[in-house]
Amino acid sequence: MWSTVLAWFGARVLSDEPRLLQDPEALTRVLRDKLLWFVAAVVVMLVLYLAVDVIGRRLKREAAGEAEIP
Repeated sequence: MWSTVLAWFGARVLSDEPRLLQDPEALTRVLRDKLLWFVAAVVVMLVLYLAVDVIGRRLKREAAGEAEIP
């Protein structure tokens, strides 16, 4: 999945401005501008993953605790 995301990001950046392959300085500038959104999306996905993980563990503990009660 991560490779797919990186490939999509690269295609998105290069499809907007194909001249970037010949101009490293312009590529660096564009990547810095667009990387902010990419990093923000990764942080949001990480927070959501952690929330689901914590909730899932709590539900498992509660289900295991209820199973022990006769």
